[in-house]
Amino acid sequence: DPAADFFAYFVILVQRPIKIGDYIKIDDEVMGVVRKITPRSVVLRRKNSTMIVVPNSYVTNHPIINWNYIRGFIAFNDITIVIS
Repeated sequence: DPAADFFAYFVILVQRPIKIGDYIKIDDEVMGVVRKITPRSVVLRRKNSTMIVVPNSYVTNHPIINWNYIRGFIAFNDITIVIS
């Protein structure tokens, strides 16, 4: 729905839950670095260098895990150590 996406765009701009450069996770398949926020959608870059376009209404209607929101430190969950 374009009207819902456009309204959600203003919610994103006013509340600022995400910004360009944030690493976000919405669900198991929708996660990545925010590259662009448009009136219709949010463009995410995934780890494998693919881009995913997520409608703004989907972003505002689902819980978001934002790893960069207000963090100035590294948590132990951020570091993965693999020993072969």
